Amino acid sequence: MTLSDGSYRATVDRIVEGTVVLLVENEGVQLDLPMAEVTAMTDETMSEGELVEIRIESGDVIAIEPEPEETERHRKELRERFERLSERPSDDDA
Repeated sequence: MTLSDGSYRATVDRIVEGTVVLLVENEGVQLDLPMAEVTAMTDETMSEGELVEIRIESGDVIAIEPEPEETERHRKELRERFERLSERPSDDDA
């Protein structure tokens, strides 16, 4: 499946053997991009779990913009959710 021209939010799923694997939110699409191509589009170092905005033109990724504030907000929400889920219920809750 190819993406229509436009901007999309994606998550860096993993980086394996010089390939950055992006999962495009709400589209169910996985993009595998060579690390050299990603490095040429951004000055930022990519890491797993990072949120980015990608721009597609003629079926190609033409820009990748890291979203550090959104990434931190998302990671904080995940940490808080994990902490809530990992709390043991008290005897009063049972």
